[in-house]
Formats: sequence, C-alpha cells, structure tokens
Amino acid sequence: MKLLHALTAAAAIALATSGAGCSGKADTQAPIPRRTAYPRPQLPDTVLAAADGLPLKFEVNTQAATELPRPDWLNIRYPMLGATIHVTFTAAADSSTLDEVRRNRMQRLMLNAGDKPSNHTEFTNPDGFDVLIVETEGISTPLQFLASGPDRWVVSGAAYLDSYNAAADSLRPIIQAIRHDIYRAMQHLSR
Repeated sequence: MKLLHALTAAAAIALATSGAGCSGKADTQAPIPRRTAYPRPQLPDTVLAAADGLPLKFEVNTQAATELPRPDWLNIRYPMLGATIHVTFTAAADSSTLDEVRRNRMQRLMLNAGDKPSNHTEFTNPDGFDVLIVETEGISTPLQFLASGPDRWVVSGAAYLDSYNAAADSLRPIIQAIRHDIYRAMQHLSR
C-alpha cells in the first residue's frame, strides 16, 4: 500500500514539474490567458415589507435602507449594490391635476431615457393602479416607473446607479435585482 502511494505521489510530482498538464496542448504552444473574471456583486435577499410613514402601502426590500426626506418622497438605498431608488407620492386634487401630474412624470421618464431604446412593462395591479415600468440600458437611471390609480394617486420613481458606466455584464445582475423589487412593489402597491 505504501508503495502505491509513493508511486502515485512520484507520478504527480513528475507531471507537475514536466509542464504537461491537463490542457491537452503540446509543450511547444504558448499558454493562452483567460479573460478577466469579475466577482459577482452580493445581491440582497428578495424579502419585501411595507415601508413606514408613507401615504400608500409601498413595499421595499428589507435589506435596503429607507429615508423619508419629505412626507411625499422615499429614498430606497441599496448600499451593497451602489444604487438608490427615488420614489415620489403625489395626490392630485382633481382629474385635470391628475392628468397634468401624469404628463409631467411621463415627460421626465422620456427625458431620462433620451434617445436610447427602452423596454416597457405595463399592467394594472389588483388594487387598480395602472403601472408602467421602463428599462433603458446605458444610462444612470436604467429603471423608471409610474403608477396612477384610485383616489387620484400618482407614484413615480427612478433607480439611480452610482457606477452606471461599468460593463453591462457587471450591471445586469444589479439591474435585475432592482427590477424584481420594483415589479413586486408595483404589484402590491395599494391604499
């Protein structure tokens, strides 16, 4: 048995020092460097809970930090992702004010997207809010949303990335995690 272990160890040392590996290449070929690998960002858990102090029920990720700079404004900070979602809650006094607020928010969404192509998701949630989620690659606000519904409420927001000029494959998991949270928050938005 000791002889078998000694032969195995000797063979492993001989292979390691000879330069022959498992690459399948002849000794005459130069090694080819591999692409640089980037670590995946640590993504937050997918647990959401209603934020306190808001006029409507709006769910946020439990691992995100929230701040209410004004009664109608919510900042949701994802420190581990380098991202913040800025959300506003506007109660329109009448239907003409509601139309004006919606037009203003739509104009803001279009200005933020610029001339970049965007993907749109539209739906009506169970509480009657009409929701629009806009995703645009290559800008500092890749995710924006607008919801309007019962009692003339308008909820709008945009996710801002601190490092939006990073490679797309590095940002994609971050954007997907935030998109998931926004989508779920819009599904459960209620009075």
